[in-house]
Amino acid sequence: MDYEITQLSPNLVLIRWHCNPTSQQSERQFVEHLENILDNVPHPIYFFSDLRDGHISNVYTLRKMGELTRHANWAGGIALGQRLSTDMFVNTFERMSAERKGDRMLYSVAAALESLESMKAGITETIDWSRVFNSESTNS
Repeated sequence: MDYEITQLSPNLVLIRWHCNPTSQQSERQFVEHLENILDNVPHPIYFFSDLRDGHISNVYTLRKMGELTRHANWAGGIALGQRLSTDMFVNTFERMSAERKGDRMLYSVAAALESLESMKAGITETIDWSRVFNSESTNS
């Protein structure tokens, strides 16, 4: 699978792309998966997108994702990436979003965690981040 989605806590979902989407079907599945999550949680949730190894570049799919930011259970999100192309597509997503609720790209895990904390205090505290990122330093 091109991506994985993991519920890290009741308020936080991790999205990790392992490569750029290999098909439009993969992108459609992804959007449907996000919509299903939003439809089935009892409260607003945040999204942490790890885009260091891949990202969506299809503008139609980015627009569909932007529409999901209008969902009552979309609380906000951040993206972690390091490539110029990733930044460009995250900015495209932001422009298609209903509101700017903190959705932006950051370049280190530490900065991403800090940003999440600024959106919702305590959201990162109960998560073992070294396990989430396979012992990767949160400063990278």
